[in-house]
Amino acid sequence: THQLCDAAATRQLSHDAVAAAGRLAAALDRVATSAAVSIALAENIAGDRRVAHVELAPRARVDAGALSRAGAEAALAGISARDMETGQPVHAGDPVIADPLAAIAGERAGGATLRRHAESFFQANRFLLPGLVTAVAEATPESGEVLDLYAGVGLFSVTLAALGRLEITAVEGDRSSGADLRENARAQSPRLVAHVESVEGYLARATGKPPATLIVDPPRTGLSKDAAAGILRLRPARIVYVSCDPPTLARDARRLLDAGYTLDSVRAFDLFPNTPHVETLAILTSHARDS
Repeated sequence: THQLCDAAATRQLSHDAVAAAGRLAAALDRVATSAAVSIALAENIAGDRRVAHVELAPRARVDAGALSRAGAEAALAGISARDMETGQPVHAGDPVIADPLAAIAGERAGGATLRRHAESFFQANRFLLPGLVTAVAEATPESGEVLDLYAGVGLFSVTLAALGRLEITAVEGDRSSGADLRENARAQSPRLVAHVESVEGYLARATGKPPATLIVDPPRTGLSKDAAAGILRLRPARIVYVSCDPPTLARDARRLLDAGYTLDSVRAFDLFPNTPHVETLAILTSHARDS
């Protein structure tokens, strides 16, 4: 639904994060009444750095100085906003979170980092994040090309490249997540190639040998019809499906099963405690080319 709930009651957010969001909302209302429509807060894995992105109401005007004052009151390292009419960004401080990949995937990931803006998509539960990423890495064979769709800032693709996978392509359509993906992929070149475009557009022009492993982490709505059709045309041998919505996962899995895939395993991660939502990792394989 679109009913607003008190996030603090779920205890998904730390007390400091909830307090920072509250201080920021109050400060923004003082410097520009009713200018903020929503606030996205990002916190690093260590929990000692926070940044925020503010969605502004139409015709609202908030300059960098006002953002800087509001961010200082909320003890944020940086804050960004975007003019909803022109699309132009404005920011104050350094509105970027960077985590060492070693904190996500262990020492084998080396000294690389994963950076992101608060406007970009990222998994919210910093405590269970390493477990989810490790499970995806373990489900991805060490040989063969990997295609990561809905790649976000590169959580899975950048990690796999840092762990030694050699042929990875990552695709992300959102402009903010895509920009962070490109930046994160730069340190992993040439093992990792990033494409900032829609998944549907990429799949429509995909030709040649299918990837050995396809990773998909779509939004709550699941795969679009065009994306699902493109995946079936591509026919990867293995699909690693990360989902935040079991009903749309079930819908998409049904289509894959009808097309000849086998559901090998399903694993749940309680990334959204005290809510009815659950993160799910499903592994599907195709044996069509073996017959």
